[in-house]
Amino acid sequence: MIRRTFLLPFWIMVLLLGVCICAIQADEPSVSAALLGLPVQNLVNEFCLDCHSSDDPTADLDLESVSLVAVARNSEVWEKAVRKLRSRQMPPSDVPRPDESTYDAALTSLEHLLDRIAKGHPSPGLTAKMYKSPLLRSSILRQIDD
Repeated sequence: MIRRTFLLPFWIMVLLLGVCICAIQADEPSVSAALLGLPVQNLVNEFCLDCHSSDDPTADLDLESVSLVAVARNSEVWEKAVRKLRSRQMPPSDVPRPDESTYDAALTSLEHLLDRIAKGHPSPGLTAKMYKSPLLRSSILRQIDD
């Protein structure tokens, strides 16, 4: 009897721990959205969606479908957006543009989030390996002699 009452709370705690871990993993995109905050959302809604919406995606960029909640899945798009905003290429000069404080707040939020994503999932790209084998060395020497 003592054994059964001891095991029941143990398995309940294991179950609760598993549920908490699953909830944390499922909530990760919403944490990203919370970190992104209102500056980026406001900038996108006010200045970007006129041209880059699902109705008429200029330059094949639909910012309505590229969710701010799932920045990690669309980090290439947001990296490009940072470059365009940083150089003040977007919005174009012939349409209303945000003031400098709005640019800076949105860029700070977005860059901070992208840096956190990159730190958590580094991608070094292709790495070249130099194989130093006797066969390779001899073939190089033979090429030099020829």
